[in-house]
Amino acid sequence: MKRLTFILEGHSSWGTLVGLGCKPSKLMRSGDICEVKIEHVGTLINPIATQG
Repeated sequence: MKRLTFILEGHSSWGTLVGLGCKPSKLMRSGDICEVKIEHVGTLINPIATQG
């Protein structure tokens, strides 16, 4: 991580900045895998599934 952002008490951050969204075809779907790697910590792997 190269940048750390602090939100001061009483301030809120909501949503996505203009122009940073994605197209619906790029959203995660059932069967996809979400993998997050943190150096010197480990890897978190979560399969994406629909509710039901």
